Formats: sequence, structure tokens, C-alpha cells
Amino acid sequence: YEGLMERLVERQRDFEVADDHYLAQAAVRAGSLAIGRSEFKVVLLPRMTLISRASLAVVRRFHEAGGAVIFYGALPSGSPEHGRNDPEIRAGVAAILAGRTEGSAGATSEQAAGGPAAFVPGGHDRVLRVIDRVLPADLAVIDGPSEHLYYSHRVKEGTDIYWIANDTGHARSATVSFSVAGTPEIWDAATGERRETLHWVKDGRTIVPLAWSAFDGFAVVMHRDGEAPPIRIDRTNLAGATLTTRGGRTRLEGTVRAPDRTASVTGSWRDRPFAAEIPLQTSAPIQELAPTGWRFTPAAERVEVRYAAERIVPAGRGEAAGFADAAYNHRAWPLTWLSRERFTIRNWWLLGPFPSDNGR
Repeated sequence: YEGLMERLVERQRDFEVADDHYLAQAAVRAGSLAIGRSEFKVVLLPRMTLISRASLAVVRRFHEAGGAVIFYGALPSGSPEHGRNDPEIRAGVAAILAGRTEGSAGATSEQAAGGPAAFVPGGHDRVLRVIDRVLPADLAVIDGPSEHLYYSHRVKEGTDIYWIANDTGHARSATVSFSVAGTPEIWDAATGERRETLHWVKDGRTIVPLAWSAFDGFAVVMHRDGEAPPIRIDRTNLAGATLTTRGGRTRLEGTVRAPDRTASVTGSWRDRPFAAEIPLQTSAPIQELAPTGWRFTPAAERVEVRYAAERIVPAGRGEAAGFADAAYNHRAWPLTWLSRERFTIRNWWLLGPFPSDNGR
């Protein structure tokens, strides 16, 4: 159960945990289940043998209204009210699955009156594949690693705000697909900087190449009133690329990393493919600093250092081991984030859940 929740988070799937109390307060709408101010398109029932008759009735109404239901691990056959082999529970489960209770490794059954339903006997990845089929991802990584990339999507006064964080100790980049079509803008909460970013729209989704430093996070604010450019960039070697359209002309800008000798881009304009390769007048060679013979002097009075190599040893051992020597090799030491936020409790054990008046 905990492993399944971790896999959902790792695959950028937002979810809530609801028990009998919250299901009793839920409102069934066309294709969605509303709990408080949140709406859900999929109900995922983890491995269980008992379920209350009232909860299964809500799940069944949700399914009949067009919602997707996925049973994982085991099918409930009893209830707390009537014990094992409750005929009402067995009939309800069979109705949702259209009689397919043997389990077919995630195959979904479509019904004329009702949404998709599936029974997945085991395997977290099988569950995720079923979810991908019945509900397109709100945020999907289409190019680059997706592990330890976490996000939260909120709507504030009609504006979609995606907070995306890189929970690794190294820099990374990825191309991300958002379910919202619009003009994205990156907001840096630490500096207050707002900047445009390269993007294009395909099949009603906004595609944005993004890059993070180690343990970095920022907000992508989606402005729906902006007109998406008719250009789509599939591949470019430009770093920090931005795409702007003014006066009917679209301009792509960015920097080329050394020692590349050309700037290249491929994509499509109004669904017509194009490719461009521009030789650089001058090519910057990779610069290597000599290990000796130079002095580093910061230009500013204060320099912010976000990360440092760290090793814990008994008092007095560091100097004897040569930690202070310039030639000492500390590359095997783990990298530590120096911000005080690193002391935030990351793993919680909660007592509950308890009833709440606001449905959260």
C-alpha cells in the first residue's frame, strides 16, 4: 500500500487518501467524485477483502456516472456489516467489472453505462499503465528522467500554477508536458525573478523544456489568455532557449555551449517540418583552468553557497587526515544542501485519519 503511493508520487500522479468518512461526504458528478474542493477522475481501491456497503455504493455510483475504477491486488468480497462473502459486495464488484473478476493484468472493461474499470492482480507499474490509459497525466515527463521530480498543481484566481522540484543532488533537465494549454512563465520564489521560457502546444497540451540545479524548485505559471506560438521545437542545442512572437515574427534565442561550432534546431511551423543549422562566426573553446598560479577573488562582498561536500569525523581527526590541505581529494564526500530547509521532516507517521469539517 505504501509502495503503491510512493510509485504514484514518483510518476507525478496527484492523489488523496479517502476512508469511509470522506466517501460518505463525497458528491458524485458526471465522471468525477468531489470531496471538499477537490475532484477526482479515478478511484483506486488497494488490496482489501472487506469494504463497507455504503462505500462500495458510492464507488458504484461514481462508476455508473462515468468514473474510472481500479481494483488492485485483491477484490473485496465481504463487509464489516455482514462479514465475509457478503452477496451485496460481491454483486457490486461484479457489476463494476462487468463480471470480469478473474483479473487480466490490467485490462479495462468499457461499458455502455459507466466508466472504465479494471482489476490488476499485482504490480505497481501495471496499475500505472491502467491509470495512463483512463486518465491522461496532468504533468508528464516526455523526455529525460522522471524519478524524484515532484510537482503540485494549484489554480489561483483562474491561473494554473505548477510547483516542480528536483529532489536530487545533481542538476537535471527534462521536457515536460502540461495538460493546460497556455503561455508558461517561470517564477523563482527565491529571487522573485519572472521569465518567459521556450514552449509549444501539441494536441492541446503545453510542452516546455526545463532545467533544474541540485535540489532546485520553481513555479511554472500558465497564462491561458496568451496565444500559443504555431511553432513546435523538437530538438535544439541552444541552452536557456526562449521563444517570442512579435509582429508576426517568431524569434528563438539561446546560447551555444563550447565547443559546438553550429546552432541547430528542428521542429515544425503550423505542422510543416523544418530544420535549421547556423554556423557560428567564432567558436569558443572549452577553457581549462590550471591547478596552480591563479587566485580566486569574489566580485561581491557576499557569496551565497548553497551546497558543500560534507564528512562527519570525531573532533581533531580532520586536520590529521589532511582535510585542510589544498590537494586533499574530497570528491567522494556526499553533497549537502546548506539551506535550513534541509531540516524539514520528510517522512511522517500520522495518527488518524480523523473526521474534518472541510473535507480535507
